[in-house]
Amino acid sequence: MRLRCGFLIMISLCFAGCAAQYRWTVVESNRPDGDYGDWKSVEQTDEFGSYTFSIAKGRRDDKAFEDGAVRIVIQDDFIIRIYPGDTYICSEFGTYGKLGISAQTAWKMNDQIVRNETLYLSVSQSSDHFFWQDDRLSPYGWVGAADRFLHMLNLYDELVLRYTDACGEQSTSRFSIEGTHHNYTAEVAPT
Repeated sequence: MRLRCGFLIMISLCFAGCAAQYRWTVVESNRPDGDYGDWKSVEQTDEFGSYTFSIAKGRRDDKAFEDGAVRIVIQDDFIIRIYPGDTYICSEFGTYGKLGISAQTAWKMNDQIVRNETLYLSVSQSSDHFFWQDDRLSPYGWVGAADRFLHMLNLYDELVLRYTDACGEQSTSRFSIEGTHHNYTAEVAPT
């Protein structure tokens, strides 16, 4: 009986430990317009509201085929767009529009690769950028994935993004992300 109870307690602790996940918090700051490392933050106002943007520039490895500006654009605390410099990212269509593409990432600090992972990025209707809609890395859905990505952009110095689109074109973009965008981020340990 003691062995059975001990075994059940050990199994339940394993499941409880696996269920504990890190979360990320994002709070939009109210800092002045300007340069913050590689990030440029700007507040824009129109008749409908006020919007804060942070932009980090990058470059494409295959410069001969660079069609557009390579950059990451963050609007407010929830919209993330990644422009890899390709004016046509070929993707398949699904029931609700364009499907996404798996992309490999290398997160670097001090010119050393710290983390490699694969992300699932949605392709815009205009086919010129990626945006966040559904990330299969996150058990929390879109919001958890976006918060994690925003945190990592503040944590590392460089992001290298490589993808092969549905037409077979492979592209690699490098984004200089040293410094911080306009959102404060933190990783919150499981309780």
